[in-house]
Amino acid sequence: MPNSIITDAGRALLVRALKEGLTVTIDRMIFADVPGLDPAVTPGGAQPMPPADQIKMNAAIDHAGIDDKNPDTVIYSKILTATDGNWYLNWIGLYSSQHKTLIAVCVVPRHYKFKTDGFQAGNTLYKNFAIQYANASTLTGITIPAEKWQYNFDDRYAFKEHDHAGKYEPLGAVANHNNDAGAHSGKFAAAGHNHDTRYEAKGAVNTHNSDANAHSGKFAAAGHNHDTKYEPLGAVNTHNSAANPHPGKFDAAGAATSAVNTHNSAAAPHPGKFEAAGAVATHNSAPDAHPDLRTRIDAIADHVVEVWAADDGSSWYRKYSSGWVEQGGTLPTGTTTVLTVTFPVQFANADYTILKSFSIHNDGEGGGGSLIYNQAGFYTKTTKTARTSMTNLMDAAFWIAFGRAAQQGGSDGGSGGTQ
Repeated sequence: MPNSIITDAGRALLVRALKEGLTVTIDRMIFADVPGLDPAVTPGGAQPMPPADQIKMNAAIDHAGIDDKNPDTVIYSKILTATDGNWYLNWIGLYSSQHKTLIAVCVVPRHYKFKTDGFQAGNTLYKNFAIQYANASTLTGITIPAEKWQYNFDDRYAFKEHDHAGKYEPLGAVANHNNDAGAHSGKFAAAGHNHDTRYEAKGAVNTHNSDANAHSGKFAAAGHNHDTKYEPLGAVNTHNSAANPHPGKFDAAGAATSAVNTHNSAAAPHPGKFEAAGAVATHNSAPDAHPDLRTRIDAIADHVVEVWAADDGSSWYRKYSSGWVEQGGTLPTGTTTVLTVTFPVQFANADYTILKSFSIHNDGEGGGGSLIYNQAGFYTKTTKTARTSMTNLMDAAFWIAFGRAAQQGGSDGGSGGTQ
């Protein structure tokens, strides 16, 4: 009994297409594993689409063509490659996405499609599905003969119940051939043959290799030497230990050592090639070793030209090329008094800025702690000094001033402040 049918829905669609001049495109081949199918039983015309969990692959058809021997037959082909799997299949359907219709169904014996896994190559299956109906080429729009793309197995396999009498040897012929005592008469020797006329006698190679003069006339006999081709034994050592192995090319032993020492100890062994001893140090210590470089530095925007700090850290200053000066120091704490701060560098005028920063303990509020204050707190400013008030509550105090320095500049060794 046939194992494939055109479904009722597919037949109705083809009839309507023939009446209305429509084209039915079949573009999908569906593979499923449906439990309980008997491939010997023709599937019913009302065949439904299998449930989603039974469908293993829904793929685009690779090729479609008309059977050149029967133009009412259309053949659809899909290749399941070695990367597809792993699953069983026993149900194949042709589907039209254009009309959302299952056109035909084929039930086959259940078989396994496995994919490549490591060194195990997957199997590749070629699935061809042919359906036959009147005006198939017109209805599907397919005009290409299937033989243009399909594999032709006609001369490889016969139809069902075929035999291979004309294409293959009779059953058992290979075994009979292999067991024949003279299967290839005249091409190989019979059992027990030898190769005396084609190969050296057994042991000939060893005999040759152990011969004292195996290649007479090509190599010297055993025990030969190479006196005429190589230096006598020990010649190299004798040469290397000679006092003057290369006369005229190197100084004699001892003389060369002395000559090198004399050279290395000379005051000017390479006159005109190196500066005299101490020349580099003299250069580096020169006040204006690179006048052109000094000019370039002076041309740079305002930069520091002098920095000074007292040994005890009580005062410091930093001068700039523009005449600007920054200076500062510490103030004595723990007393209530008026202090006069004497600047290490005199200002050009009294239009400078001076600030004081101090911390003051706060025993009367909240039981202790310190508060930080930042304020000017200076008066009676001159170019050399400024006055400020102090309190015995101060824990630490600092001052900083900045402005334009007097032309004479320099440090007068002034202290951070005096009472």
